Order: sequence, then structure tokens, then C-alpha cells
Amino acid sequence: DVVWLFNQVNHNLLSQAKKHGVFKKSITCGLDIHKIPWYGKTKDKHVLGMEKVRGTSFGHGYASIECVENGKRFTLSAYPLDQFTTKRGFITSLIEKARECVDIKYLFLDRGFFNVESIETLMDLSVFFVIPAIRNERVKRIIREFLEKCKGFAYKEQYSLVREYTMRRGSVSVMFNLVVIVERPEKMCDEWKVFAYATNIPVTADNAFKLAEGYRGRWGIETGYRMKEDVRGRTCSRNYVIRLFFQLLSILLYNLWQLCNLIIIIEINWNKRGYPVILEEFKDNLSDFIL
Repeated sequence: DVVWLFNQVNHNLLSQAKKHGVFKKSITCGLDIHKIPWYGKTKDKHVLGMEKVRGTSFGHGYASIECVENGKRFTLSAYPLDQFTTKRGFITSLIEKARECVDIKYLFLDRGFFNVESIETLMDLSVFFVIPAIRNERVKRIIREFLEKCKGFAYKEQYSLVREYTMRRGSVSVMFNLVVIVERPEKMCDEWKVFAYATNIPVTADNAFKLAEGYRGRWGIETGYRMKEDVRGRTCSRNYVIRLFFQLLSILLYNLWQLCNLIIIIEINWNKRGYPVILEEFKDNLSDFIL
């Protein structure tokens, strides 16, 4: 019931944003997983392992798709995770829910999705993706050989390599473009900068660098997660439903804040950097309104 209600309210918020012209064109999005530390003794199916944070290695988590373009930083869909959730399951659900309101141009994911299950799912859904490559032995060898060639050239600051790459797991295989971007260091003694990523986007010499640069804009996801933490309700309850309610409510409040700023920007013709209403002001105004 909590998830159903969240989806209904979030759809309404995104529909309002769409009426104000936010999603006229296809947009660039990011998909990521966010985990909230759990300190309880109970380890039920909703408790996931995570990197140690403030004394615990367990947490509750959800995956989400976020718009990473300036002025459109809405959370498009969210999916609570448990120990039995598959990547195919939550990736499919997130994309289908997001597509109810937006057309996804590109989807940026972190290297945790550099695997057959995730890439096969994205291809089945006809989504253009960019995923940093895990530097296994094959990828390391490709990078090493290309880097040696680049060091023999002296006329360019950046070099790109595009080649077909096949990844297998059991009887299942996926084929995509492996792109390697190499940048000459500013000082002779520094190391060359290397970024390798997987994509199913048709890659040319021009857009190879643009896609790599665009991926760097994905940092907006982490900023969004931090801001949602500022409006997430705190509770000592061990009831998962209550904790899930606070998680999803924080997303709705974040999207409501984005929508309010969008409307204000249009109404007063705001042309300055930043938001007309910062998050703290929004929280204070909302609290006063409720009281």
C-alpha cells in the first residue's frame, strides 16, 4: 500500500512538472542504489549488506532513476530493495515507471551494473546506457595496449578507442561498445588519465568524449540523495513499513520542492543561479502550512 500510494503521488507531481514544460524533450537520467544504515538486531529480508558506515555494515535500500539535467532534477521512479530483488526486476520496474512521464535519452549507471544481467536487461528495454567498465584482466589489457600507442603520439590531448566487447555468463552473452578515453597529463611526470565505459550508443570520434563528459554530470544523483536525507523523517521504530514510508515520503517532499521552485522560476522569470527557495526555507514553510 505504501509503494502504491507513493507511485500515485509521484506520478501526479511529475505530471504537474510535465505541464510546465520540463519533460518536452528526451532527458538524460541516472540509475543508482541508496542505502540507509540499520542498527537493529533483526536481520530480515529487507536488511541489506553495505559498506561500513557509522559503525554498521547493514542498511535498508532503494534504487531510483533521477533526472541529472539542470533545472529538471526530479526523482522519476523508486523501488525498495530486499535480499531477493534481482537486477532485472528492479531495473525493469524503474524504467517502465519512469517512461510513464518521460522519454529517457541516456541512462548513466555506476560500475556495479557492469554485468550480463544488467546490460541484457537494458538492451531488452531498448535503453541507451553508459556504464564505467570494471577493469578486469581483459579490460586492463585493452587499456594498456591502447595507452602505449597513445604515448607514441604527440599531437593530441585526448584519444579514444571504440571496439566491440562481448561479456558472457554461462550460456548468456551480451555485446556492446567498449570505449576507452585517454587524456595526456598536464605535467610530464603525472600519470595519463584513463576512463573506460560500456555503452550501446553508436559511438563516433566526436561523441565518445561527450558521453564521458556527460557521465561526470551524474554526481547530481548523490547530491539529490543527500538532500532527501535532510527531509527524511527519523524514527526508532523497527517496523520496516514505517521506515519505508519515511524513505519514500522524503522522495515526494524532494520532488515537491523541485516543483515549487520550477513554478516560482516561471512565474517571476527567475534568471539567477540556484533555487529561489532553498530546501531549509521549503521545510519551514511546509511545517508552518501543516501547523
